[in-house]
Amino acid sequence: MICHVSKPLALFDGRLVPVARVPGISGAVLDVDRLYIRRIDEGAYLVVDSISNSLDVVPDNIFRDVFVDCNCDSEYYGYYVARYGTTRDGLRRLIEEDLEEKVKTTSVIICPSYRCNCCCRYCYQQSCVPVLGTMDEGMLGRILGFAREILTDGVTEHNNLQLFGGEPFLPENEWIVKAILETCRELKVPFIATSNLVQMDAFRRMLYIYRGYIARICTTIDGDRDTHNRNRPSKVDADPFSTVVENIDYLLGIGIRVNVAFNVDRTSMDCISSFLDIAETKGWADNPLVSLEIGRVDDRLLEGCADCIVSESELLECIIALDAERGLPGNIRLAFLKAAEPLAQAIGLGFNQREWGRSRYYYCWASTPSDRIMYIDSGGNVFRCTYTVGRPESRVCSLEVLCPDSGMPIGNILLEDDECWSCSIGGYCSGGCMNTRSISKKRVCEEERANFDYFIDRIVIPWIRDKTEA
Repeated sequence: MICHVSKPLALFDGRLVPVARVPGISGAVLDVDRLYIRRIDEGAYLVVDSISNSLDVVPDNIFRDVFVDCNCDSEYYGYYVARYGTTRDGLRRLIEEDLEEKVKTTSVIICPSYRCNCCCRYCYQQSCVPVLGTMDEGMLGRILGFAREILTDGVTEHNNLQLFGGEPFLPENEWIVKAILETCRELKVPFIATSNLVQMDAFRRMLYIYRGYIARICTTIDGDRDTHNRNRPSKVDADPFSTVVENIDYLLGIGIRVNVAFNVDRTSMDCISSFLDIAETKGWADNPLVSLEIGRVDDRLLEGCADCIVSESELLECIIALDAERGLPGNIRLAFLKAAEPLAQAIGLGFNQREWGRSRYYYCWASTPSDRIMYIDSGGNVFRCTYTVGRPESRVCSLEVLCPDSGMPIGNILLEDDECWSCSIGGYCSGGCMNTRSISKKRVCEEERANFDYFIDRIVIPWIRDKTEA
């Protein structure tokens, strides 16, 4: 398929529209080096500005005139100078405005222990679990006391008390879960838990009693039964898949929202259809109480514990193909899109991606200086990033010195790192994952570039060709 364009086109509101002629302005200079440029075919180029999230399709003759010869007398030169003219000071203002507009969240996330009843193949805690026992009454009391100080009154999704692990719904944690739920009732703040649901039976009555304060339970089903039980084997259940499905149905039956996630790698990509089939059979598809989330397995600290990793763009391409083949339910959500997310959203291929707490020009919510998020374990260690929980070297402080803004990121890599500012995808990857970057900045840059090139070549350019086909 050939891209047929005789005049420049620009992406606006999900459509490619003709651009206006704007002659060059005296003294105005087009900063070509910071733009992402890719040839679509022999007749046109793709030009992307990662700072303004702008996309243009430029015919070959105009591209040479404006972007190669920098002819300021060109009838389109002024348009491109204005479109791609964001300065560093301008970016700083954009960042400040975006952060100012965000609704701030405060989350106290309690990890009763790092014990778990499953041995998930890709678990990022398995190589670093510290020798810590189950949380005692004194530690829980201190954590809940801190929570009372910083969580505001009123039932709102923007302040919450959460459970994490390890696996929080273990029988020995019953008194801990009850104390946390009772605190949620007292403070009138939502409760959220992340659980494999394998031993949730012991908590059914408790969850029913406190269901009015439970915002959601987050769990995982990795494709079909065989794939799930292979990837997420249980130490206490021969068929954890069936148990998880049964417990999801119980939660939905008593009106509790459930996030059902599928962690995808190369060994399980062909099971996404099975995951969708199960959702449709069980009545989870388009169910307002269910969010079906598909995300990729990753290895942020380059430990090699998660083999066969797919890039975010490869997963997005797979989801696009499935949507064309069978149509996806309205409650499907593609999780953890990073560098590709702004442009994917702009062309209508974001698939409900919404990373609460993340601001534009930051890689993720954990690196965004906005939300107050603190994971606290049984030893009083405090962590900010989900991936670092359980790693003593990654703790931000201890409970004894914890304050509401502990671990809050300072600064912005895109503004502070000259290489990131001058990079043609800097405004999209925003310096990449801080965990990986701390080990190998070079690896981050290589992987983010390869991922974005794949996104452009396999998703964006075919989309452009489809829209400009004669």
